[in-house]
Amino acid sequence: MDGHEIRHVARLHTSKLQSMPETNFSRLRSLFSNVQVLNMISPTLRALRVLSFCETKNQESPNSLGKLKHLRYLDLSDTKIKALPESIGKLYNLQTLRLPYLKKCPKEIQNLINLRHLYGGYSMEFEVGILGLLTKLRTLPCFNVGKERGSAIEDLGGLMHLRGHLIICQLEHVRDGEEAKNACLEEKSQLSELTCIWTFYKPPNDNGTDVLDGLKPHLNLQSLNIVHFKGARLPSWITGLQNLKKIRLDGCNNCEGIPTLGQLPNLSCLDIEMNKLIRLGTEFYGTSASAKSSLNGWKHRGYQLKEKLRYFLASMSCISVTVLN
Repeated sequence: MDGHEIRHVARLHTSKLQSMPETNFSRLRSLFSNVQVLNMISPTLRALRVLSFCETKNQESPNSLGKLKHLRYLDLSDTKIKALPESIGKLYNLQTLRLPYLKKCPKEIQNLINLRHLYGGYSMEFEVGILGLLTKLRTLPCFNVGKERGSAIEDLGGLMHLRGHLIICQLEHVRDGEEAKNACLEEKSQLSELTCIWTFYKPPNDNGTDVLDGLKPHLNLQSLNIVHFKGARLPSWITGLQNLKKIRLDGCNNCEGIPTLGQLPNLSCLDIEMNKLIRLGTEFYGTSASAKSSLNGWKHRGYQLKEKLRYFLASMSCISVTVLN
């Protein structure tokens, strides 16, 4: 292949990269390599659009990242990098950023105004106000609510283009329902799955029910997971989510009952672990017998309902029963 036609390089040995003419690097569009190679050739990568580091154990990030002005995709997830250079904030055209395991997201990403997809570890936290500036963001797999000066749930409020699956963790740090409403989940019509998680080992507080009430999602939601919720009742808005296909209630051990989930016409999978669930009667379907769900998969992992639950569910021909003791 003629040198000037090279546009994409993947896992090429360092010695071969060093032997390539400088003009070849100036035309590269994508590079899959390691940190050391980037430091060596970065001044010539004027047209690079895609950069991915492969299995590098280097813990220092390349100082030259900020010079890649045309970069659209940056993948650092397969590295041991512990901190990013401030120059990463100069990648104004970046649309996808995959970060390595970091305890805190670098504040410089607030300058990445064209960022659409941000991936990081599930424990990564943001400084307050940073995410709110990334208004074009579409993908944010996990958001940890910080305490005190950490990331506030209202930072999600302006991210109106979020889609797919959103996980919100450490919800015990949200003060009340009004603060929870600032996430504006009800306006995020492109979210298909929502997971709300309270920290398992934290003691229950008085605001959990109020907070969950304030996290009402858009009616387009198809999957809902509520994990380690410590309130006494589940929100009434669940029964209004007519497009729900899957519900998981995991570790909601202070709730003794569930809403009329049988009224959800598209519900096909229900997974429950609620140790205090002691009643499940005709209220599961409410008063209307004509609006039954298409539920065909049920799992219960509680410990107090036992045979009463098994008998009740077996009497419903539309449900296949799995009671896990």
